[in-house]
Amino acid sequence: MSDCKPAVIIDNGSYIMKAGLSDQKENVPKCVFPSIVGYSKTNETDIFVGNKAFEKQNELRIVDVFDNATVADYEALEKLWKYTYEQLKTDPKEHN
Repeated sequence: MSDCKPAVIIDNGSYIMKAGLSDQKENVPKCVFPSIVGYSKTNETDIFVGNKAFEKQNELRIVDVFDNATVADYEALEKLWKYTYEQLKTDPKEHN
């Protein structure tokens, strides 16, 4: 029996991130959220991603992850990916 993990599928949209696993029964993404990363204006270590960043965007310094369909900030993109794996409840090390 194979112990292969399902592939993680991520659509890095410049406005919306969509992600899921290849073994999902439904033919829709498991998680969908805004492609937004924000840092607290008072404490740079407080980082908000996705819906939380969108809700608090007036209180945050928003980072443009993408610019004209090109990655503009790789550190912010990494934060989006980390959040994506958290939403999928899976460890990226298990899907290589």
